[in-house]
Amino acid sequence: EMCIRDRYQRRVHGDLFQKMFGLTQIFGVPIDQLKVLGALLISLPLNYGFRYISNPTYRLLYSLSIGLLLQFVLYDIYTLVLFLFALVAYALVAFKRPKTGWFMCFVMMSGLFICHLRRMLTDYGSGTLYFTTSLMVIVPKCITFAWAYSDGDPNLDRKLTSEQAKAKLTTLPSIFSFYSYIFNFSSSIVSPVFGYHDFDDFIHLRGSYSNIPPCSKRVTYLIIQAVIYAVLGLVCRPIFPLSFVNTKEFAEWSIPRQLLYINIITFFIRTKFYTAWKFGQANITLAGLAYEGNDENGNPKWERMVTVRTRWELTTLMQERAVFWNMSVQTWLRQNVYLRIASAEQLRKSPALSGLASLITFLQSAMWHGTYPAYYFAFVQFALCVEVARVAHRNRALFGIFTHKYLYPLRLLVVQTIIAYPGIQFSLLSTSQVLDFLHTTRSVSYTHLTLPTIYSV
Repeated sequence: EMCIRDRYQRRVHGDLFQKMFGLTQIFGVPIDQLKVLGALLISLPLNYGFRYISNPTYRLLYSLSIGLLLQFVLYDIYTLVLFLFALVAYALVAFKRPKTGWFMCFVMMSGLFICHLRRMLTDYGSGTLYFTTSLMVIVPKCITFAWAYSDGDPNLDRKLTSEQAKAKLTTLPSIFSFYSYIFNFSSSIVSPVFGYHDFDDFIHLRGSYSNIPPCSKRVTYLIIQAVIYAVLGLVCRPIFPLSFVNTKEFAEWSIPRQLLYINIITFFIRTKFYTAWKFGQANITLAGLAYEGNDENGNPKWERMVTVRTRWELTTLMQERAVFWNMSVQTWLRQNVYLRIASAEQLRKSPALSGLASLITFLQSAMWHGTYPAYYFAFVQFALCVEVARVAHRNRALFGIFTHKYLYPLRLLVVQTIIAYPGIQFSLLSTSQVLDFLHTTRSVSYTHLTLPTIYSV
């Protein structure tokens, strides 16, 4: 199947494909990643085009047509699969309103799981980008849309959070508007995920979107960050290869030295995510989608939709680690999974229920990422990590000594290690490689690693 797809790309894209293939040889970047980066760069001036279009219908058409074109350039005929996913989602919302939320979640996640499984079986262990990359943005949008429409049901008998009440839809948008939202090229390549209500306000230039200010400084800052992360990754990942953790030489290292290497390599692995997300953030900022009004000093704020906060690398609080990474997806999981299992009040009163809801949410996050067993193993560990941190936070008076400012470097090192250990397993993908890694690190029990989360109080 991979060979057929490559031949199809060569036939359709011709010289462009050959030139991109040449660039991959120069920079050592896989062609699929280079295509995504190219799409993000092309999107930058195209997103600025929204500043010159005020008619809602033209804005919808612009959003949809460019979005579909970019998806086709990236994923060829598989764009049809994305199109059909959106069609099924709209049909479910239109005909099953009272119970749309959980049913949509089941259907969309099942479809995504099947696509992930097919990709794993046909291209096992490969990090090649597949159409599921865009599907991982489309599915959360469909589920968010379904819950919003379900929350707008006049016969609703459940209490909504302030965010859910703000996002609810009382009428069903047209299928044209829905498709424009799903394939909006500002976000459909690498995220962020956001609600239809924000998109609708943006299209009709309502609220803070009625007067979107210039954003050159903000965009320049984001692009500089993206370039720095890209260079760091290109230069340093070959020096610190992930494959080294499965070598005999690594196995002979001392545990402190192994953990130091694990911390280093996971940072350089994260740079590719930072690169894509910062370029994605620059895109939605240029379009104006990220604008949320001005602060008390009259300065524009561009954080209505944020994918990652760079201070994720510096915080020692496990709860912040969970929130600041891939933030729009974390918001989607919290609002459409975690807080749908039980109300916020019930979760606060029952630590056991809160722990169960967290575990279910982390498992759905693993399912959203893919079908490799390593994902599920890693996310169960992440869930345990966060729960131990919550218990420690509730009893932080017992651990006052660990909060001293002079112990910050030690707390940071411990928390980084706790994240890095399952992070390596997440990145290895192959179950056999994960098992080899656990054996190589002398089968360090993760229970012993999670105990130091008391430092995150």
